[in-house]
Amino acid sequence: MKKFIEYRIHYGEDGDSINILSYEGKDWRKWKQHIGEEGVQWIERVEDTICEYNGVVDSDYEILWMVKE
Repeated sequence: MKKFIEYRIHYGEDGDSINILSYEGKDWRKWKQHIGEEGVQWIERVEDTICEYNGVVDSDYEILWMVKE
């Protein structure tokens, strides 16, 4: 089994996610530049556990930042 970490920036309006920008690997720190950016609804860290034969077997989500309404 292997772990895969991704940072997702959700863009949209009124709490809805219309478009997602993802960072992974060596670029993972770039998510921080989007805090407070216009149109960003929330930023999350997703850790997937992947099995070679079955694909994604578990996902753990953590909200790192969310727009204040």
